[in-house]
Amino acid sequence: MLMLETCGVTLPTIYQIIFLLLAKSRANFCMMNVRIYSEKNILKFHSLVEQIDWNTLHCSNVNECYTFFEDKLQPCLNESFNIVKLSRNRAKDKKWFTIVVLGSVVRKNWIYIKMVKNWLCR
Repeated sequence: MLMLETCGVTLPTIYQIIFLLLAKSRANFCMMNVRIYSEKNILKFHSLVEQIDWNTLHCSNVNECYTFFEDKLQPCLNESFNIVKLSRNRAKDKKWFTIVVLGSVVRKNWIYIKMVKNWLCR
């Protein structure tokens, strides 16, 4: 403690630095970057890939062929499927919660309400 104060750094300053670092890491965690694979973007990707001239691919080395393939395909991917920040609302979505599960939940709630009304009428 004395060593920190001799350097000119006090304990509240250290707490502020730690708080700022945690806030930055928490902000980066919440805002993930994703690509949106919508029907429109997929069609755009298909049209860009169709415009590539694949006849110029004459490589004897497999690594050169892959590099050529990647160099041609990567700009199409980046242009079609832009990287966007995931909203906080979409970050809370559960992948396992499908439309079928939602339908089951709605039906269960409807049956429960019907059961409670019948029980109250008795």
